[in-house]
Amino acid sequence: MKKISSKLEIVGNFINNLLHKQNLIIFIGKVGIKIIACYKHQAIDNIFVSYEKDDHFQVCCTFLKNYKKFQVLVLLDSPTCQIKHEFIPMLQSIIKSNPIEKFIQDNYNSDDIVAYTVHNIDANNAGGEVWQTVIASSPYITPTSQVLEFVIYNSFGFNGIYFLSLEFESIVDTILAIKHTPKVQNDLQIFVTITETSGIRIATKYKKNILDELTISFPSDKSDLYIVGTIEQAISDKILKYKTYATSLDLKICIIFLCNKALCDIFERLPSFQTYSIITYSDNILPFVAENKYQSFQELIAGLNFYEIKPL
Repeated sequence: MKKISSKLEIVGNFINNLLHKQNLIIFIGKVGIKIIACYKHQAIDNIFVSYEKDDHFQVCCTFLKNYKKFQVLVLLDSPTCQIKHEFIPMLQSIIKSNPIEKFIQDNYNSDDIVAYTVHNIDANNAGGEVWQTVIASSPYITPTSQVLEFVIYNSFGFNGIYFLSLEFESIVDTILAIKHTPKVQNDLQIFVTITETSGIRIATKYKKNILDELTISFPSDKSDLYIVGTIEQAISDKILKYKTYATSLDLKICIIFLCNKALCDIFERLPSFQTYSIITYSDNILPFVAENKYQSFQELIAGLNFYEIKPL
């Protein structure tokens, strides 16, 4: 369930909408913008531009103009993005309505970009039905507004904007389907990947509920062991944070790594994680980019046929 913004359509999920033969994936991250051109579900061109570059927007526009006939999908993970968990009661009325739409109208600016996922509806609450919801939002400001208005005003085919924070669920489910691991679907899951646009991204989820997500600056000048140590400490902190939660629900813990093979091999051997289920995915995650061996997520989305895999 998603909100339709007055300016932009919020649709989900990202993976299942990679259906067109010609796609432009614009990943708006915390440190820069990555644009990937895909033809017949294969990446054919890409560009990454850091916000530190004064003309980063002009560089992006120049690249986009080369692919005017492509359908545009925007994946949003900018510094202004945030998620909140809300427990929203259903107001009693003759006509049953969606209480989240009213909540968003009352609590967000009309030009904010907002999307949400309902992960549970508690119909047995003593005070009445309660919708348990994760809401992702971002103000409509630069750099997101610049990119989106360029796309819309230049008549690109626009297939919607997606929040990475809400897409973690479908990404994890897709990886589990590819790896044929249905037994961990009801575990507390900690997902880790590395993106050029934002750095190290860690999300904690239980079923459809994204409990939280974290960004860590990527130490590109450090060794693989240093990088793994940084991620290991962050995961250990998450496990400690949710220890009581997992114990109360009698949950096992599953850690999912979407990284290059070198890092995955190290993660699989970490002594501190051997009591947990560990799932790594690294096949073909670098189909066309060689200059940065740690790039993974956005290349994976462009290079793998996720839309052909149905989550279990």
